Amino acid sequence: MDNTVLELQLAELKAAFPGKVMIPLSHAARYLRVDPRTLHANHSFPMRKCKRVWYVNLVALAKWMVR
Repeated sequence: MDNTVLELQLAELKAAFPGKVMIPLSHAARYLRVDPRTLHANHSFPMRKCKRVWYVNLVALAKWMVR
């Protein structure tokens, strides 16, 4: 994986979600323009459950997007 591509993707995500480290799955789905159920069914998608809400780490999302 090229670090410059990862850094560019992470910078774009940080610009889209300023001041956030974790975003809800629904926001990630809206950003990627896919249904949240599609991301939830994808076992390689990086998400964690906190109480009743699924969250996505921005760094893990950037890595997943450039893989």
